[in-house]
Amino acid sequence: MNSTAIPSSPPLFTPPVNGPLLVSEHCVIYEQEGMRVVFAHGAPVFRYHVEDADGVALFIAQALMSDLARPSELSAALGVSLSTVHRARRNFDEHGVAGVLHKKRGPKGPRLGSAREGAIAQWRGEGLSTRAIAGRLGVGASTVSRCLDRLGLRPANVEPGRPVLPFPAATSGELPAPALPDASLEADEEPTEQPPFVPAEESPPPVVVEHDGQGRPTGSLDSDPLDRSMDRMLAQHGKLHDASPWFAAASDVPMAGVLLALPLLVLSGVFDVAHRVYGSMGPAFYGPRTTILASLLFALLRIKRAENLKEYSPSILGRILGLDRAPEVKTVRRKLAGFVEDDRSERFIQALFAHRAEQHEQALGFLYVDGHVRVYHGQADIPK
Repeated sequence: MNSTAIPSSPPLFTPPVNGPLLVSEHCVIYEQEGMRVVFAHGAPVFRYHVEDADGVALFIAQALMSDLARPSELSAALGVSLSTVHRARRNFDEHGVAGVLHKKRGPKGPRLGSAREGAIAQWRGEGLSTRAIAGRLGVGASTVSRCLDRLGLRPANVEPGRPVLPFPAATSGELPAPALPDASLEADEEPTEQPPFVPAEESPPPVVVEHDGQGRPTGSLDSDPLDRSMDRMLAQHGKLHDASPWFAAASDVPMAGVLLALPLLVLSGVFDVAHRVYGSMGPAFYGPRTTILASLLFALLRIKRAENLKEYSPSILGRILGLDRAPEVKTVRRKLAGFVEDDRSERFIQALFAHRAEQHEQALGFLYVDGHVRVYHGQADIPK
């Protein structure tokens, strides 16, 4: 018996020369001359160019919506990360086809203008930091950074070791405020000077921290404000009773805005009263002045308890104190315990109250009466 060969059925489609790119058991991709054709269950459903990022993202989103492949399969076949796959699906679900298309990048707004760009160049030449310039102009620091890059200016050369004293000497007379350029100035207009600021009243002489011509605290043997090891050794040998602040030149210091409260703290008299009542509490790197300053600044930073200092870096907190490191939990506890171990704490509170009463005599003649009262209808005899 002769068997007759049964002719095979023709293929559903003629594949290109290159081999297929298997995505899943339901999805195959063929590539030819830079174009990719997606076949689902043997039928062409999608095509895109290999360099078309929008086409790739749109195919990924539609393949996930049609259950043609899993995210891991698309990631392995297309050579992209899983985050890219999930992002394409999320953008497609939220914004449709427009969500997966790459938006054209360009300038997001007009430039600062020649007047303010000239002011930026001048202030940079004077040594101001990027954040200081941004604060004067009322714009973001990134805007000033882009302007400096566009102008080709290098970072400002700030004098190393220049101190920022937390207890400045009392001054009298007029303190002229810096002139700030108006945001609405044109290129041919000049900024006008602000009226001078005249203090309402003079404060008592505060505690002044002396520094030499190089910005180093008088009596310090250290050469680096970020390494006060010599001062710590002096305190250990009984030669130092309180480390003086010494600020290093830096930019983008976290929580440095709390230093704006220093003038008010000095005017409150808390440091002068503490100096008169406590004086020196023995050799220490963190003396009375430093301990009080740290406690007040920590309170302004919403650090409610000493235990919360564990959540902050001692070196970062030390930058706002003018020290290499801020006191840690056990040191703060020991120092605060020394303030209340005798009757000097009561004398400190009384002296501080007397100082503030002397500053604000007009506020002592007010009597506040709480109006939250109600009639008592009980049976007990109560005083009037």
